[in-house]
Amino acid sequence: MNQIQFNVELNSLFQIIQNYLINKNIFYESINLKSQRNQSFLYFRKSLDEKPLNNNNNNNNNNNNNHNNHNNHNIQIILEFTISFHKSYQVPVFYFKFLKKFLDNDYENIKPIWDLDKISNHLHNLNYLSDLNSNNFNITNHNILTDEHWFFIHPCMTNELINTFNSNCLINWFQIYGPLFGFNLLLSDINPYLY
Repeated sequence: MNQIQFNVELNSLFQIIQNYLINKNIFYESINLKSQRNQSFLYFRKSLDEKPLNNNNNNNNNNNNNHNNHNNHNIQIILEFTISFHKSYQVPVFYFKFLKKFLDNDYENIKPIWDLDKISNHLHNLNYLSDLNSNNFNITNHNILTDEHWFFIHPCMTNELINTFNSNCLINWFQIYGPLFGFNLLLSDINPYLY
């Protein structure tokens, strides 16, 4: 795959994801095609309606002195991911992060979640990913979007995977990794965009 092919297929993938979200009535905050630092990428942001990550059922004994103790009902989990082209590996790559948003009007109320055990509660089909021998979650700077740290699925085996597809490489790749983030695309979802 090269950068030009990636950019063409990224437009189709954007439309597929957008239509999937609309057809399934999935609420999302943002989905955009962006270009920054001479690279195109897809950006997605969604609030998760799942259980809060803080599952500690500790009895609080009405200790109101702890200012950092947030009620679980005031916590929102946010998923952000991007799909961009990795210039060194010449393949698409998922960058993602989960954020914990405290809804109590604190000045800095959004914090990244770095604990893989807590993150895995919000990823789907992890067993499937391990079957692919590609469960290499790493942390790196997302140098296209920001210099902040993001998780990413290491692209070292992606070229081998993409070479098994004759066409629509990015769409087929997304069908493999998208389910981790709740995107279970059917053939009917992608058929109008295949070439």
